[in-house]
Amino acid sequence: MRTALDLLTEEVFRSTIPQEAVDMQRGIILKEILQNLDEPQDRLYQLMMRALFLDMPMRYPTIGYTELFKGITREELITYYRKHYVPNNAILVVAGDVDEGEVLNIVDEIVGTIKPGRYIYKPIPAEPAPPTIRMVEDTMAIEKAYLAIGFRNVDIAHPDLYPIDVLATLLGEGESSILKQRLTKERNLALTVDVWSHTPHAPYGYFAIWTSCVPESLEQLKAEIFHIIDELKEKGVPPDAVDRAKRVIRIRYLFRYEKAEEVAESAIWDYFMTGDADFTQKYLDRIDKVTVADVNRVLGTYLDTSRMAIAQVVPHEYVSKPVVERQFYARQPQERVLDNGIRVVTREVASPLTGMVVGFLGGVRYEPEGKHGVCNLMTKLLFERTKRHTREELAEMIDELGGQITPFSGNNSFGIEAQVLAEDTKRALELIAEILQDPLFDEEDFERLKARQLQIIKAEADNPYLEVMRVFRDTLYKSHPYHSLPTGELTDVEGLTLDDVKAFYNSWVRAPNMVIAVYGGIDSDEVVAWIDKLFDKLPDEAITYEVVAPQFDEVAETIELRTSKLQSIIFWGWPGMGVDDVDRYPMHVLDAIISGIYMPGGWLHSRLRGAGLVYVVHAYNWLGLDDGFFLIYAATAPDKVDSVLTIMEDVIREITTTKVDSGTLEKAKQICISRYAMEREKLIDQARMTVLDELYGLGYDWSDKDPARIREVTAEDVLRVARKYLRWDNYLRVVTNRK
Repeated sequence: MRTALDLLTEEVFRSTIPQEAVDMQRGIILKEILQNLDEPQDRLYQLMMRALFLDMPMRYPTIGYTELFKGITREELITYYRKHYVPNNAILVVAGDVDEGEVLNIVDEIVGTIKPGRYIYKPIPAEPAPPTIRMVEDTMAIEKAYLAIGFRNVDIAHPDLYPIDVLATLLGEGESSILKQRLTKERNLALTVDVWSHTPHAPYGYFAIWTSCVPESLEQLKAEIFHIIDELKEKGVPPDAVDRAKRVIRIRYLFRYEKAEEVAESAIWDYFMTGDADFTQKYLDRIDKVTVADVNRVLGTYLDTSRMAIAQVVPHEYVSKPVVERQFYARQPQERVLDNGIRVVTREVASPLTGMVVGFLGGVRYEPEGKHGVCNLMTKLLFERTKRHTREELAEMIDELGGQITPFSGNNSFGIEAQVLAEDTKRALELIAEILQDPLFDEEDFERLKARQLQIIKAEADNPYLEVMRVFRDTLYKSHPYHSLPTGELTDVEGLTLDDVKAFYNSWVRAPNMVIAVYGGIDSDEVVAWIDKLFDKLPDEAITYEVVAPQFDEVAETIELRTSKLQSIIFWGWPGMGVDDVDRYPMHVLDAIISGIYMPGGWLHSRLRGAGLVYVVHAYNWLGLDDGFFLIYAATAPDKVDSVLTIMEDVIREITTTKVDSGTLEKAKQICISRYAMEREKLIDQARMTVLDELYGLGYDWSDKDPARIREVTAEDVLRVARKYLRWDNYLRVVTNRK
């Protein structure tokens, strides 16, 4: 045991996380992410989590997102590791034929010398239950339809946990369970049925019904499930079904803990989730005491079909009924302009949370030539120290809020985002006001962050996507600021001085250039009064700045880029449109048709991924304040490049010569509208969109009308923008091959 504990301690607390291990695991995990995207059950699970939860971590996939994961550095992993893998955040369980005293002595000898870390527990804030039905859908190249129906329930400490678990078991576990009997045997509507209840330690979990069926039976299957729930509420659950479910639960747990390893694992989870290492035994005792009346009560309380979430993954050709759009229990946004020119948009929502975004015009488009990267560096430097607080003190103040306050710097804007409890809204505003108005730009901080930014830029060459994107944008935009990425150009950042940062700050951090949106459980008048008082130090001089529009060469150009990467990357792009161009809406629909718009799907995915020719393929319409671009990109094996390009050409030719049929059009429009709803689920997402729309001159409520604009798109519109933008005589193509 001593040797095992010594090895375990080294692995857990003293890992060096070597770069080669990071690179190896990154490749493995990226493949796993791609594999998950091909699994309809995994896709269904992620859709359900996003529909059930707006702000809770459960809405995000445990394995992460491809583009974000690609950007994670070894330094970020080490920072996370050192913060969380500390003794005072660990639980050690030893099970088996051991002597307790001896174990404690060995543990103290081996582990007791490791210093505790500075770990700050961040409770997960609660969020209101859905005020109405939420429905989300995705399509894949599949034969079956997959359906999940979810309801919010309780955390593991709630006394209703036990009758809820009995309800889940009697509905869906075992061939004699109610839903399996009714849906698969009697009605022959479902191919599979599963029901379970997930109850974490805080603040609540979910109850879900998971089924699959032939697509033609999907609507009838949903109706039958709702009918069964209503019938059980009216007549009550059968007493014998309750007895059977209680027995099934006890037997399941007894068989699960036959090995010492299983006992140890159970004790860890029991203690971690409840603070009681013997929770499982108490759980079984409480299951035994559940009555029929208890089960009927939780059935009526938690399975509320007027506030459920519905997720479905269906074949591409399936035309479903319109998605029930999400409704907010909230007042409409209100905009007010303060005397110094700050534009404030507030929205009162029945929520314990607040999402706020402070934005300024800035970013790549407004950086002086030769100074690209200065905005990104400035936003990070703002969080280093103020005239009143050090970097460590600022970090502690943010941690104490229990939420997130982070800077952002993009192509057209920069600013600060915050997610906090509604009761901490004023404290968050006070901190943001201090960071923006009283920064202490220090030379030592500047040099340290500059060195880090240079490392980030150099590391981008390790990312095949970013490596090609730099070449693509530099070639497409030439002398226009968009030729640079937000992190900046290597030679530009090397030449930056602290005076450059101060000059950019003084030019752009001004009241008339600022928009702030605060959404959540707030009082609008109170918030506006706070902002008016807190942000009174910002200069009120207006900003004038001219940017020459990009000039694109009207030529079909292909660049072959030699790299050391094993895979080949294909970028095929065309000059596009700006954010204020109404062509963006039929272009979004076109994107949904050929690539699924933000999710793998569409013609490209089915023809390339379906044939095993690419690791990933997608497209997107990048919008700027000046003309953006439409891009198709793919990752493939070098010997597959020609085949991939041929199929891409076929897709482009088809979309530019043939009017899509009504089914394809409506499906694509529905995908766009669903994506819009999903992108605005969180308060912070709504606030961000409001700020950017207002900054970009569209008006703070511009995006609210996007679903209506999408609905108006016709097949003729899609064909028109395809011919206008996806031209054979005006594109830029970058293809990588090994050196």
